[in-house]
Amino acid sequence: LEQGQFKQALSQSQQAHTVFQLLNDKKGMASALNTIGATYYNLKEFDLAIKNYEEALQIRKEIDDKNGIALCLNNLANVYSDRNQYDKAIEYLKNALEIKKLIGNNQSIAKTLNNIGTTYVEMGDFQQATTYFLEALEMKKVSNDKKGMISSLANLGVVSSKQGKPDKAIEYYNRAYQLGKEIGTSGSMKDVCQALGKLYFDRGDAAKAYFFTHQYAEIQDSLFSVQMGESMAEMQAKFDVVQAEQNAEQERLKAAEEREHRDADNFRSGIIIVGAVVVMLIISV
Repeated sequence: LEQGQFKQALSQSQQAHTVFQLLNDKKGMASALNTIGATYYNLKEFDLAIKNYEEALQIRKEIDDKNGIALCLNNLANVYSDRNQYDKAIEYLKNALEIKKLIGNNQSIAKTLNNIGTTYVEMGDFQQATTYFLEALEMKKVSNDKKGMISSLANLGVVSSKQGKPDKAIEYYNRAYQLGKEIGTSGSMKDVCQALGKLYFDRGDAAKAYFFTHQYAEIQDSLFSVQMGESMAEMQAKFDVVQAEQNAEQERLKAAEEREHRDADNFRSGIIIVGAVVVMLIISV
């Protein structure tokens, strides 16, 4: 969204919050405050984002909305992470994790574990990151979330590379690659193939380096073609809308011209009739 659209969304959310206040609708108030916070977050106005997220969090605690509480905690973690206040982000994420464990949503738990791991990577604490990525991987295995497993394995590959453990990184990335082939995914495989190509190149294994670099290029081209197709479809849709508007405008102009012609013809007919009457009156005199 453009900044102007965010400002419009902000105004609408603030109006909604006022209405919910008048109705004493706590859930609606919290939802509106969360949206206001998200809008400020996208506008990079982090202090205002935190203020609104905190207000939403307080209301959701009052009404014991556990899913809402976890959402607010995650949102606050995102803000602090973007401000490079990683300790604070970890604190909120761990609180969110405890709430999600109470709810019992394995997929959501795994996502939060992954977010904690990613934040530890940003902090440079690779040992803690590995612990949380492994826990997320196990949770995704329980859920049979193979796409999620690819993400966790790739994250473990990243951490192993940063720790100077290329053999371990290759092991994790290869497991991710095999899973990707099994489920036929491509989007998440691009980075995996790129990483494997570089790791094998650094190891001096030219054949495997070439293979995975070639795989990366093919996926990149395929994704580019899909994106181009989507862009062309979007452009065509926009063109169709513009064309329809132009056609409608032309029809409106044509109708207006026809009305003008009819009015002119009626006017001329009226003049002729009046003229004829005047002539007849003159002759009769």
